[in-house]
Amino acid sequence: MERRKIREVGLIMSLFIISTTFMVNVSITEGASLDWWPMFGHDARHTGYSTSTAPNTNNTLWTYEVYTTHVGMPVVGDGVVFIGPEPPNNKFYALNASTGETLWSYTVAESSYGGSSRFAVNDGVVYVAIRGEGKFAAFNEFTGELLWSFIPAPGETRSWECPVISDGMIFLPTWWEKTIYALNASTGDVIWSWQAPTTGITPPAVTDDMVFFSSAFGGVVYAFDKFTGAQKWNFTHGAYSDNTATVVDGTVFIGGGSSGVFYALNETSGQLIWNYTTGADLHTSPSVHNGRVFFGATNGKVYALNTSTGDLLWNYQTGDLVDGPVIVADGKVFAQSRDRKVYALNESTGSLIWSYDTGRRTDPGGLAVANGVLYVATGVWYESAKKSFLIAFGPMPTGYSKLSITSTTGGTTSPSGIKIYPAGSYVAVQALPYEYSYLDHWELDGVNVGSLNPINITMDSDHTLHAVFAYNVTIKAHCVTEGVDISVPITMDDSPTGYTTPHTFTNLTLTHTFTVPDTDPNGHPFKQWSTGETSTTITVTEGGTYTAYYE
Repeated sequence: MERRKIREVGLIMSLFIISTTFMVNVSITEGASLDWWPMFGHDARHTGYSTSTAPNTNNTLWTYEVYTTHVGMPVVGDGVVFIGPEPPNNKFYALNASTGETLWSYTVAESSYGGSSRFAVNDGVVYVAIRGEGKFAAFNEFTGELLWSFIPAPGETRSWECPVISDGMIFLPTWWEKTIYALNASTGDVIWSWQAPTTGITPPAVTDDMVFFSSAFGGVVYAFDKFTGAQKWNFTHGAYSDNTATVVDGTVFIGGGSSGVFYALNETSGQLIWNYTTGADLHTSPSVHNGRVFFGATNGKVYALNTSTGDLLWNYQTGDLVDGPVIVADGKVFAQSRDRKVYALNESTGSLIWSYDTGRRTDPGGLAVANGVLYVATGVWYESAKKSFLIAFGPMPTGYSKLSITSTTGGTTSPSGIKIYPAGSYVAVQALPYEYSYLDHWELDGVNVGSLNPINITMDSDHTLHAVFAYNVTIKAHCVTEGVDISVPITMDDSPTGYTTPHTFTNLTLTHTFTVPDTDPNGHPFKQWSTGETSTTITVTEGGTYTAYYE
């Protein structure tokens, strides 16, 4: 579940599939129960609960870096984890769930939706709602081979939400088109469909014979017959609500969105059993386990309520709003906050077990637990794109070593982030300088080892590798009135340099400031830098020419 973009987008469609020969054969936790996370909410009822073991510490196993606004909601099945990042990235990825290596990817070219896709996995098939192409498709999970596709109306945008698989059927909602489809999972044929009177259909929860979902802008919870599409009941709370339902033991649990009220409804009749008022907006996907329902709120709290009575059992205060899924496994409740952290809380008491600063604000959260590993997606879809991460937390598998790769500003590396490799293997890492920058040197475990590029690392133990990029900066000055370049003194990092413009500073690393006088030698006042900065001091993190303009 995610906050929705309140805009329409046009699409230009093309695709190609890239497959590789990686084998999915690493067992992360010996003896761990292989309870995968094959769809949003873990299962068709969206319980958000896994029988898998879950990490007791914040040990980072590996990271996968993507330049995007949001990495997307992870789904894990049969040793493969799928993510569909938001723009400007225009791919979705199948990764080795144990190592984070790319198995295959699919490219949606020229799409304003980017690679943004939603997944469900079953019996070696990954079902993908490809928002950028208005297409719902079935692929071979391991190779990326296209098996079939479903396009309701070619050329139309289809703002697909997360699909759900149950009893050979796929339940597929759309947001702006306000339609829910029931498809045959083998062929993609439509079994039934229904269009709501208002937009914003959320991912459905599905039981043995019923389907439950919200119409966000109508503030209505619907229940339909699973096989015929006949409406059984609806419950109107009237508030905007992009929440998803969880159905356990005859009760439908769902947040009331902007009303701040959390509801428990009778599964058969839709009658209200109880409600709980939080006083904050709810944009959440709850989880249920052992008589407790867990969810988050925009007041930054994670709540645990008694499923029978709605009584508050505990709440935990994070540093910012909690949007998206709150999940539970192995006695731990996992939640993400926009304060950049992921939290592991004691399921019974709400006390903090561990937390981790991901380095990236996140809204909404994206969480999954499978085979002893917690997968955490980061990013904020309504902010500017930047480096975002899928982070895997868990114990190191036997026979593997960790390589942590970082870099200064001025470039990146391939691979980058945290990776694991077989002990004794060799890993080639290439430095990729940005324009006007170059690799100055590598630091392996804190020691300068030169500038060979690429560098080969022997994985005889855990290692850290840091790429130090350098750059050259030219500072110039120009008088607009006289139309000529001029000479003014340059201060660097608050200290006089003895140089005047123009001058080139070489072999710079990290961040520096450069300052010029308020007026030029002829009394013309400073106007701005060539970057648009209006202060006489400019902060520089990369190479190039920076010109100070005087009136």
